[in-house]
Amino acid sequence: MKYIRKLRGKIFIKLFLSYAGIMLASFVLFAGVFIFLFHLQLYDQFEEEFSYHHEHLEQQWPVEDERLAEEMLTQSKSEVLIYSDCTSCEPFYWNEEVLTEVQSGEIVHDSMWLDDGELVHVVAAPFQDDDVMLMAFYDLNHEYTQLAVMLLTPFIITLMIMTVIVWAISRKITAPLKELNDVALKLAEGDFSKKAKPKSNDEIAQLGETFNYMAEELESLEDMRRDFIANVSHDLRSPLTSIKGFLVALLDDTIPNDKRTHYYHIMKDETERLIKLVNDLLDMTQLQSGTVNIHKSRYNISEQVRQIVARMEPQFNEKELEVDLSLEEVEINADKDRIDQLLVNLIQNAIQFSKRNTTITIQTKIIENGVAISVTDEGEGIKQEDLKMIFERFYKSDTSRSSKVGTGIGLSIVQSIADLHDAKVDVTSQQGKGATFSVTLPNK
Repeated sequence: MKYIRKLRGKIFIKLFLSYAGIMLASFVLFAGVFIFLFHLQLYDQFEEEFSYHHEHLEQQWPVEDERLAEEMLTQSKSEVLIYSDCTSCEPFYWNEEVLTEVQSGEIVHDSMWLDDGELVHVVAAPFQDDDVMLMAFYDLNHEYTQLAVMLLTPFIITLMIMTVIVWAISRKITAPLKELNDVALKLAEGDFSKKAKPKSNDEIAQLGETFNYMAEELESLEDMRRDFIANVSHDLRSPLTSIKGFLVALLDDTIPNDKRTHYYHIMKDETERLIKLVNDLLDMTQLQSGTVNIHKSRYNISEQVRQIVARMEPQFNEKELEVDLSLEEVEINADKDRIDQLLVNLIQNAIQFSKRNTTITIQTKIIENGVAISVTDEGEGIKQEDLKMIFERFYKSDTSRSSKVGTGIGLSIVQSIADLHDAKVDVTSQQGKGATFSVTLPNK
């Protein structure tokens, strides 16, 4: 449980850091593009200013008045230098490589740091004959400092605001997950009353609805399991109590000798009832776990139905039931033992819920790509709301059918065997008119 809570916190942290990382990456990308564009614009501006002074000086050069020349060459944030003999001048802003490029007729741009730590951008080009015009632009440190202030100030303000917004968004997104986590913990503890409360129509809300549906199904399954345990306990206790009572009576010689055989038969019947109940429980466990392998063979299913009916004749006679067989001769490819178990469960179900002196109808019919087998009784029928649930594990409806002896696992076994054969099981019923169970087996 502690791990789950830590995981919940990690999701919030990861989500928050992801948003923050996206914001930071976006700012870095924006700042990089902005600085690049600023750099291009600034250097374009320097080149335009250089071109203007170059053209202006060429038109008025040489200047006779030294004072006018000084005014023309000196600017507030730049300096214009004209060298007539650069090979012998002091390398003020350039090196030999730059000088060579200028003397070849190219306009050269270069940025450099001076000894005092000032950043200078230099533009140089040929001037008139063999002279060189160089223009140095100062105060770039100030320009880039202003740019940094322009970028960082709104970024810091935006970062503070977005941190609050991202924190709120992350909390809002993870809040439903926290709620689902709490619901899951309650479900794990067996408390099915806790429900998620979706507050939107997004995927998390759909997950919450699915969680609620799962909780309802688990609660229903748990209720059926409890009912099933109660039914099984009753069905185990009743015959054991009877057997114990008869054994005590036999040991105490309270039963006359001429009636002992009768009570022996009763104990035998109760024992067989217990054996069937235990076998059904084992079969259901194996079938539901998926560990059962089927061994198919081709055989006549109509003949199998006749043998089962003959074998169960004492049960029909006990309730004075008639059996109407309408069988088409057909062979199927299936596991004979499992299909025998399926048919026995369906027929026993029909016997159990049939009224006395009524008829049970059993049919086999060839249909397209398969065989349909149906068992119809004339009992009380099944409510429509129970039809979808009768094949579920542990389910036992509250109709008059469930008042009979049984645990409600026979039809679950039928469904499991049908699934192993890719068969389909259907039931139709009207209350007061009985029920019809149909199994459609593929004939392949």
